Amino acid sequence: MNKTLANILRITIGVLFLIAISLDYILFRTTLVTWWMPACLGAFLPVITLPLYKKWTSFTRFSNRFVNLICHILCTEILGYTLIIAGNYYFRDTDSPETAAFAIVDKHSDTKKLQQRIGKHRYRTTHRQEFYIEVALEDERTKTLYVTFDFYRKAKGDTLELTLEKGLLGFPVIKKF
Repeated sequence: MNKTLANILRITIGVLFLIAISLDYILFRTTLVTWWMPACLGAFLPVITLPLYKKWTSFTRFSNRFVNLICHILCTEILGYTLIIAGNYYFRDTDSPETAAFAIVDKHSDTKKLQQRIGKHRYRTTHRQEFYIEVALEDERTKTLYVTFDFYRKAKGDTLELTLEKGLLGFPVIKKF
């Protein structure tokens, strides 16, 4: 394989890996599921493709089996997790949304300090506020939802009405909040 083509392939796989992790995080926030359920379902992909871990030597340039095995497990697990979360989200049943009431366990906001560089040696500190609502699900689990200020302000009382749609794999997806 050409050196330039191999380097382009490495960079492309690295960027796709970071995009998949970001997509997983964004879609996980709107899905009412614990983190380990899609991770366990996604773990079947590395197990099924385990005999192919030796092919990673052309990507990693290591002949060490351990490095190639770790690279194979990480990349295929992230791919499996992305397929499950994205498949559940994008192929959800949008025709029959259901409204459910959840008990509000906690409402809190965090103030984050951000530093902006405004010159060669000058920094300006700004603050950003993030709002969270923690709700109790039916099976005694809790889910922390990252919400906007308007939604945070309108959520009064001890219950919260959310519109849920059934995902492809049965995991409920919050329509909009």
